[in-house]
Amino acid sequence: MKPLIYITKFLGKDTSVVAVGTSSALALISLFYIYTLGSFFKVVIFPLQNRVTYISFFDAYVIDTYVDHIIIASATLLWMTLALKGKVKFPIIGFYGGMAILGAVSKTPAMMALLDIAALISFPLVMLFVIYNILRPEKKNLRNKTNSLIMNHTSFIAFVIGFLGIFAVSLPIFSIQTSSVPLRNYSYEIFILFGGISAILIVLLIFSLPLKLLSTQLMHVSIRIRGIRVDSFSSASDSIRSRTKAICLLFFVLLSITIGIIPHLPTINKDNQRIGADTDYYVVWVGRLANSSSVQELIGQAFVKKFKQRTGIDRSSIC
Repeated sequence: MKPLIYITKFLGKDTSVVAVGTSSALALISLFYIYTLGSFFKVVIFPLQNRVTYISFFDAYVIDTYVDHIIIASATLLWMTLALKGKVKFPIIGFYGGMAILGAVSKTPAMMALLDIAALISFPLVMLFVIYNILRPEKKNLRNKTNSLIMNHTSFIAFVIGFLGIFAVSLPIFSIQTSSVPLRNYSYEIFILFGGISAILIVLLIFSLPLKLLSTQLMHVSIRIRGIRVDSFSSASDSIRSRTKAICLLFFVLLSITIGIIPHLPTINKDNQRIGADTDYYVVWVGRLANSSSVQELIGQAFVKKFKQRTGIDRSSIC
């Protein structure tokens, strides 16, 4: 029962209805919006199937186009109803709700496009209100503690998706055919959708510490400008114990090693094929490095000869 109590508290058991409702609605919008945006712009993806990488376009939804857009519009209306206040509330809800309802019940393509438009502008519209509320605190248009649990709810959805994804890819290890279990791997679909910006994500990951320090300082400056006591501001990560951080890091390292081992398991690689097209080259190169007779030869093999073999470029010809 303790894990269940912790989960309910994590999701906002002892907080206000506004915080729980707006945070869960925004987390739900974010999940469905990723699929809608990727499918609308036909993002180029590189799915890996049977050891072959293909070039394709993203065209997938959590359920289907109509249902996804209905869920996005409904969650957006729920967020507006709970979060907005003041004179702007009812005109915005009336305009957005009318457009979504008209598009949902209409049978003509032109009117049905209104639902698609409502889904596409949902997340930017919500972010517009949030940003305006931050930049103009003297003219607040959002209720207090709105979206205070957004990170908790988003993390919970990401955890569930990740767990289901690990479960789906682990089925062949136990000789279970994935076709016999009707379970979509949403984590893989999101992964290949963001694969095109993987380089940017890796750079952000490498520089996560300085970026965090910079964002913290900017937040402190913003708090001082507003006249709020800095003592009341605390980072959520500061309350995490060092032992917990070490356990989490160890878990991530072990998970990375496990993921790297899985393709080599006999139940997965039944015909004992090489994992990756470059494996043969790596075997030869490592063998030559191991047979180096001196440090100079080792360095030359690793950084000169192997560079020429991989790229066909002679470093001496580079100005």
